[in-house]
Formats: sequence, C-alpha cells, structure tokens
Amino acid sequence: MPKETLKKLSIFALLLFFTISAFYIRLENFKKSEYRSIDEVVYYRMAKQMRDNFFDYNTIPYGLELAKRGRDLPKYFFEPLFKHPPVYTILASCSVKAFGNSMEASLCPSLLLGVLLIPLVFLIGNTVYGLGVGLLAAFFMWLDPITTICSQKVWMDTTIAFLNTLTVLFFVIGLKKNNGLAFILSGVSSGLAFNTKYSGVLITFIITAFCLFYARELFKNKAFLFSLVLPVIMLIPWLLWNYSVYGIDCLILNDEARSLINLFPPKLISLIIIVTLLILLCVSILRRLSFSRNSAQTPPPSSTTAAGVSSSKDNLLSISSLIFVVGFLMLLLGEPISKGFNFFKFPVHSWASGVISDGNPLFYFGQMIEFSPFFILGIVMILLFHKEETKEMSFIRLAATIIIIFFIAWGNFQSRYILPALPLFIILSSSLYASIFNLCEKIDFFIIRALLRGILFAFLILTVVKILIINFLLSFPNNCCYF
Repeated sequence: MPKETLKKLSIFALLLFFTISAFYIRLENFKKSEYRSIDEVVYYRMAKQMRDNFFDYNTIPYGLELAKRGRDLPKYFFEPLFKHPPVYTILASCSVKAFGNSMEASLCPSLLLGVLLIPLVFLIGNTVYGLGVGLLAAFFMWLDPITTICSQKVWMDTTIAFLNTLTVLFFVIGLKKNNGLAFILSGVSSGLAFNTKYSGVLITFIITAFCLFYARELFKNKAFLFSLVLPVIMLIPWLLWNYSVYGIDCLILNDEARSLINLFPPKLISLIIIVTLLILLCVSILRRLSFSRNSAQTPPPSSTTAAGVSSSKDNLLSISSLIFVVGFLMLLLGEPISKGFNFFKFPVHSWASGVISDGNPLFYFGQMIEFSPFFILGIVMILLFHKEETKEMSFIRLAATIIIIFFIAWGNFQSRYILPALPLFIILSSSLYASIFNLCEKIDFFIIRALLRGILFAFLILTVVKILIINFLLSFPNNCCYF
C-alpha cells in the first residue's frame, strides 16, 4: 500500500474513532441523566406536535400544564408560534418520527451535529493551517467539555455551532480556491443557521465585513454576492408564516427578533460600527504596509551569518510579543487561569437560573479557560499582531473575535451561547501551539530548546488532565443546566 494512502486511511480512522466514541459516550451520558431542563422538554414536546401536524409549532399545551402548577412563564409560551425559527425543531421532529416517541430520539440532532464538529474542525484546521493543526484541533474538539454538555441536551446550540462552522469551512474553501459553489454552500449553511436562530446570520455579517477590507474583489463574484443574500431569501417562508399568524404585527411581536433589535441603543450601535470600521481599516493599512516592505527590493544579506542574525531577531521579537500578551492576560484573567490549572476547582454551574445572571464582560473568557486551559492559546492568538498570515487565517481570527464580542454585548451570560465561537478558538489554539513548537525547534541552544519543549509538553499534559477531570466529574454526569 502506498505511504500516502496509508497516511490518509490512518487519519480517517482516527477521526472516525473520535466521532463514533464521542457519539456513544454522550448518548450513554444522556441515558443515565436523572434530570432534564425545561428547554429540553419544550423542544421534545414541540417535536412530537410537529410530527403529527407540521404547523403546530408552539408551546401552548405545555405552557398551560405548567401554568396550572403555578409556574411563572414568559409570554412566548402562550404565543401561537414559537419565538425561534423552526429548523432545529423540524430536525428533532424528523428524528422522533424515525426513531420513536422518546426524549432520546429528539436528542439525535443535537448529539449528531455536536460530534460532527470534530471532523469539521479538522477540515478547517487542515485547510487553513496544515495537517498537524487539524489533528490537534480535532483532538481538543473531541475532549471539549462545553460542547460535550451541550451535545447531551435537547438544545439547538450544537446545531447553530455546526452550521456556523460549516459556513466557515465553505467560505474558507471558496476564498482559497475562488470556488463559486463553495460560496453558495456557505450561504446555504448560513441560511439554515438563520432559520434555526436569528443570531445564526451573524456569520454572514462577519463574512461581509471581512471582505470589505480584505477581499473586495469578491464583490465582483456573482456566486459570492448570491451567498450573502441567500440567508435572507431562505428566511422568507418563516417570515410569511409569521405574517399569516400575526399579520403586520409580526415585525414587533416576536420576542427573539425584538431582543436583537433592542440589543443596543442607536448611539451605541453607531459607536460600535465606527470603532469596528476603524479597527478593520487600521489592520488593513498595516497589512498593506507590511506587504509593501516585503515586496520592496532590498539588498540581500552579505553572508549567511547576517541572515541568521535577522532570523534570530525575528524569533526574539515573536517570543517577546508573546510574553507581553500572556502577561497582559494574566492581569485580566489571572483568577480563571489559576483555576484552569487547579485540579480541585470547577467552573460555575447550577440548575438555578440566576446563578450567573450578573456575568461581567470577561465571564465567557473565564469560563472557557476554566473548562479547558487550552483556550488560553486561542485568546492569546486573537490579541497577537500577525505580520504574515493568509486571508483565511485572518478570517478565522476575526470570526472568533466578533462572535464572542457579540454575545458579551448580548448580556445573557450562558456558556452554551458562545458555542459557535469555540470550534474557531480551538483551531486558533492549535495553530498557536504548533507555531510556538516550531519556533522553539529553530532555537540553536540545545538546553533552551529542550526546556521550552518540556514546558510545551507539560502544558499539554496538564491541560488534558484538567479537561478529563472536568469531563468525568461535571460533563459526563450531565447534571447542570446553567454554566
């Protein structure tokens, strides 16, 4: 058997093992779980209703049952249409119809799409950064506690994360190969995310903003332009359904849509848009200046020694900037970082809805690190200035940053909401780990090289051990709702 074929088969077998084992472990965890969150019962009940009558998409029967027990419920429980677009419930309904009337059957979309994130991050990592990064990202996606918890719930969050990440994959392929079909497929997956939850369209806005500054030539590509409007076109049936039920009031009655519209006061919206545009403009100018310097004709080094000195200075500058960013993070996130490596500390989690209602803007970063210290590298990655990177790399960083900033601004702090950003942060973390490892390998002094290599391996081992502890004691028991 040719060596290259054996290599591909080995990679396929490894990814298959990760995916199947994750599916089995999470399904068994769900079966053994004693409690179910109210959202899980809501989606299960609606899936059964839509199985018998597709247009019976509401929570009225369940809401009336809970009201009789004295439960105080939000207004949307008694609306004739549920507040979210129906894609997730349709998937759950199809699963119930195929596999029987059980909570386990309704779990299938969340579980399946959650574990499919594993090969998906491999494909993105391999496409953008290389094989090593892809495999490392798949490994940490397999371990990730937050994704594990969400995959074991009848929640829509893994569906949103999968469709968001699929959009990223198709767009990256389209950007790298100028492939019109890939752009259209990115529009389709973004449209499905939009039809799952309104915030699912965020990735389309990120793509648009990115191309305005990094790839304006794409606006001459008809397939790309069509991909940008496709999510809105795909939402039209849902909008018409709302109009048939509510009439013109559908524009103001839907709680989810109204929360998006009221997310920021108008002045703050304008300020955020201006600041974002200025940041993107500055990054664009810096990239152009860097490219101009690299393209200019400069005299070659007079000797091999001169080239070596220049390379050493670049390595020293890279390491210095890395140390600076890490030090800055220690000041901001020192407590969650220390908890991340403390085997006896666990992230905030509870069945009580108000336990994390007072989350601060650093809440999500802290939770990410406490669940998996590996995310430290991804957070560092979005703060570092990258002198040389491809457009695809820039897009991954921008997408991860904007998604998490959006949900910080949203203010309803629950870790499951940032699930669409986690695969991207895992890819960024894997990329930085590989870059630091390669940088260390270029150091001439054996003792320093061996010391840094040992620190990297120790970081990896401690991180994996902490994730396994959290999985066995928190994620696998599936005994929390708010975290």
